[in-house]
Amino acid sequence: MNLKDKLKQDIKSKKNSHIDWKIRMDERVGSVDQLDNLVTEWFSDYKTEGLLDFKRADKSITEEYNGEYTVKVLSLCFANGKEIIIEPMGTLIIGAWGRFDIYARGYNSGKYHILRYKSEEGQFSWHIVNAQTKRDIKPLTKESIEEIIEKWMP
Repeated sequence: MNLKDKLKQDIKSKKNSHIDWKIRMDERVGSVDQLDNLVTEWFSDYKTEGLLDFKRADKSITEEYNGEYTVKVLSLCFANGKEIIIEPMGTLIIGAWGRFDIYARGYNSGKYHILRYKSEEGQFSWHIVNAQTKRDIKPLTKESIEEIIEKWMP
């Protein structure tokens, strides 16, 4: 197959694989809410015991295909004054269906990424990875977040 044929085939393939960006955006905003609900559920016992409170703030994100949209940034405000931020960063991530950064306020250099993956069967899963090494990918669980937060506590 020559170059001209390859280009024609590529154009034809792209026409058949149209992405509905409205559906993709609704799914993205829903994933932000889903992660927020998951984390607040996992740490509800901390809140009940007066060890932390949750705070939310709006964040505007602009992406090439999705345009501008607003999501919530979740902060875990601990009784000792430490604040852990879970911040949505974008949806158009190579290999993933969205990225969030988790970091301690004032300690952004030690951040981790929370990535949302989609299996071939269409099931989503959450994972966490060290942003500096890009290694040590783990499923996102309450325990994996607690382990990371412990590193930022005095």
